[in-house]
Amino acid sequence: MEIVTIKGVPVIDIYESFDGSYWFITEQSYRQDSVINGRVYKDDQILFGYAKLSACPDFAEFGYISRTELELLSPRVWKVPKRNWSVCPEVEVKYLAHDAKSKECGEKSSPLLDSRFQSFLVNNLKMKEKNPTIEKLSIEKLQQIARFVEKAMRDKTAKKTSDKFFGGRKRIIKF
Repeated sequence: MEIVTIKGVPVIDIYESFDGSYWFITEQSYRQDSVINGRVYKDDQILFGYAKLSACPDFAEFGYISRTELELLSPRVWKVPKRNWSVCPEVEVKYLAHDAKSKECGEKSSPLLDSRFQSFLVNNLKMKEKNPTIEKLSIEKLQQIARFVEKAMRDKTAKKTSDKFFGGRKRIIKF
């Protein structure tokens, strides 16, 4: 499994334009009725992410944008196919190993985990790479926790965390 990040935050979509502007979408924030060019678009998806516009690349920043607004810019703006994300500017790609043990907690992992948890996962991987002597959760444990959290989010029920994740020891995970 690979996780594509921008500034340490996992990406769920990327849009690109002919002029070299990029929109790295990190979460689907909320829905609203949007007014664009005097027209009302009902139930528009508002996205959050990192925008790097070619006209002012030094002022790239995180912020909100309407999905409808991006789609209205077609064909000058398009969605980058996932297989091409790794060649987009400023992205980092992290590779996570799949194994039989990590499938204990759920079916298939979704790339749409809560962005705070994805950020936690990526930061733990970075710390592990920089200094492996720091006691951090193993990649396998992080994958198990990700699947457990995703399943709990799908079930919409809070379940008590099992000792199998933490080996009987208590750990505090900050999001």
